[in-house]
Amino acid sequence: RANSSIVIMSVRSKLGLIRRMPRIDLYGPRATERFDPQGERHWTKRYQFGGSEEWGERWGERQSFLPIGNHVRKMPFYLAIPSEPYNADWLHRRELVRISLLDLQRLVDLGRIDPSKPVDLTDIAATRLFPLKDRQYGYQLTDDAGLDNLTARFARLEVQHASEAAIAAIERSGGRIVCRFYDLSSIAAKSDPRAFFATGQPLPACKLPPVSAIDYYSSAESRGYLANPADIDRCRDELAQKYGYSLSTDSIKHEDQQWEKSPRQIFAGLQPGSVVSVADRLVYKPLSADVLAHYQRPV
Repeated sequence: RANSSIVIMSVRSKLGLIRRMPRIDLYGPRATERFDPQGERHWTKRYQFGGSEEWGERWGERQSFLPIGNHVRKMPFYLAIPSEPYNADWLHRRELVRISLLDLQRLVDLGRIDPSKPVDLTDIAATRLFPLKDRQYGYQLTDDAGLDNLTARFARLEVQHASEAAIAAIERSGGRIVCRFYDLSSIAAKSDPRAFFATGQPLPACKLPPVSAIDYYSSAESRGYLANPADIDRCRDELAQKYGYSLSTDSIKHEDQQWEKSPRQIFAGLQPGSVVSVADRLVYKPLSADVLAHYQRPV
């Protein structure tokens, strides 16, 4: 009898607990709410951020961390100066790693890159001195230092952005420079080709520049890769007259056709959609017409 009375009391207490609990629907239960068994109160977890319990109580109802860019009891930085023009499009800017002419000359002097061969994003990233982080679109050649000390003659230097003075310094020494756009998927493949080939993924087709960058990469003054070659030769002569130097007649001889890339290619000689096998040391090219049309369509 004693055991049965204990069981009855435990059952009654549990039934009473169930009666005092609120009705459950689709909008009622929340992960942050707890029910008080005594029926006295409902309470919510509180999180403190920077010693502010009131602010943390409000945000703690939904999540355990503040939104990105939110400062406790302070105006966020993107709202503090909303009228400044240089902060208008900061979310849509393409970040580039700055590399000066002096840095470029040092890479040549140390033997990190060979100027007699085409130098692009892969060669600069392989030095491990200018690594690319997430959401960075390549390199920007600046004239901050080394404008008068550049002596290397580049057969073909490919960067993503270059100033006018930097272009003049490259061409004054008898080299050639091209500014080319790569999207983020192409950047991931070019920054570390061996790691990308080991994944077994097909080579992506490089996207065309966004609308805001079409004019730059189509301009012969900026040596864009989408510009007309005849206009580029004319602009080279005009830039030489502007800065007072003569173009070298014995420029480096290199095979333009061998290293020529289409706007959709990211590696010279490798077609988009191809799979490079590091283990077999083979390149598997796509043969299906549908696959070829997929990688050749304009994007």
